[in-house]
Formats: sequence, structure tokens, C-alpha cells
Amino acid sequence: MSIDSLDLMKKLIRESILRIQQYEPGMPAEVLKGELSLKEEFSHLASNENPLGPSPLAIDAIKRSLEDGNLYPDNCCLQLRERIAQNLRIPAENLGVGNGTTELIFLIGVAFLNPGETFVMSESSFIMAKIVAQMMDCNLIEVPLKDYRHDLDSISKMVSNNTKLVYLDNPMNPIGTMVTQQEVSRFMGKIDDDIVVVFDEAYFEYANKDNFKERKLSRYTQVYSGAKECDRPENIFQNVRFGRLSGRILCSSRRFY
Repeated sequence: MSIDSLDLMKKLIRESILRIQQYEPGMPAEVLKGELSLKEEFSHLASNENPLGPSPLAIDAIKRSLEDGNLYPDNCCLQLRERIAQNLRIPAENLGVGNGTTELIFLIGVAFLNPGETFVMSESSFIMAKIVAQMMDCNLIEVPLKDYRHDLDSISKMVSNNTKLVYLDNPMNPIGTMVTQQEVSRFMGKIDDDIVVVFDEAYFEYANKDNFKERKLSRYTQVYSGAKECDRPENIFQNVRFGRLSGRILCSSRRFY
């Protein structure tokens, strides 16, 4: 593409997109092995990959699915939703499937955020949340951490009449710290009904389970709209993680169970 064409393209692209700092992922393992002249196998820890490989059960399921490769897939994932619904004891119609956390956060942003509305999150949280806020041309507020944890008191003070969405990854990605159930409950008591609060709990497996035991859906990313998560109906989005074969779920429910 010539320089003139590139300048023209920049004029056509939304300004909010041009302001986004490009995310630079790590290099593929094979490229690193070549650059570093490595012969032995190694694990890409920054990518959260499973060094043991996929489950044999998953490999068998994938192979069986190839027999229907000539057909369109079930975009609604009806059977998967039914199985998950049985496990969670919630209606299957409250479940929708997304292609990983990144897509789910993007869908939440597209569904809820209007240009100029305020998006509140902590500094150093999952980068995709920040990118979505910038894509939607929102007023992004990043609250400094306190002892490397979400400062929920400061975050609640940053919420205003213009705030549409608050994002909290818990445990934090990539820092790994967390806030407890009790802290979450106190925080939610300060939030008005018309503000959406996203709890991204994709890494709950690494958390102290004692801090999650009161939450029957603790292993999912949860999105609340409403001040008290247990006492009245709310909207909830949940992100389910199936080990490192990361199928994730977007759930819209009428109550936090």
C-alpha cells in the first residue's frame, strides 16, 4: 500500500480506532526456537498454554466432528448449552457461546457502550477491556492499584452519572491478585442499578477457594447490573473456561444464583 493510500485509509478509519496502541503478542514458539537456536522443547508461559497438550477426549471429539465438516456448525451450540445449563441448574436460553474471553468482552462493549460514556477499570487489568473501551470511544478511567489489588473503594468513587460499565478481572490478569467475596459484596452495595459491572473470573482455578465458596457460579466471568447481587433480579454475563481447551460462555441471566 502506497503512502497516499495509507493516508487516505487513516482518514476513513474511526479516530477512536487509530488512538489504540497496537497490542504486540509474543512470537510463536517455532520462531523463538529459530532465533534463540533452541533444540529442546519449551513452554510459552506468557501465553497461558498447557504444556501437557490437549486431552485425548478433546482430540477424539474433534476428530469425530470432522465427519460433519461439510455442514455449517451450530452457531447457537444448542447441545453444549443444554449440558452447561444442566450443570449450572439455570435455563439453557440464558446461555450463549463466545469464542474466548476476548470476544465476550468485545460483545459486552458493543452491546452496552455508547461513545462518550465512562468505562472504569483498574490499571494493569486485562488489556482487552481497555481496547474495547477505546474502540467504543468511551471516557476511559484507569484507577491505580492498591497493594497490587483492585482498589474497590477508589473505583466506586470514580463511578459517576455518566458511568456505563465497570470492569474487574478477579483474579487479576496478568497480576494474579484478587478481591474477596466480602469485598465484592460491599462494593456492589455502592453501585446503582443502571451501571453494568463485569467480574472476569477466568482464572478462578488459581484462587483460594475459601474466598469463592459462597458463589455457586464462582468460576465464571460475571456481569452485574444492579446494586445487590443476591437480593433482586439482575443481568449476568458469565465466561466459562474449559481447561486450556478454552470454550467460554456468555450467559445472560435474570438472577445471581
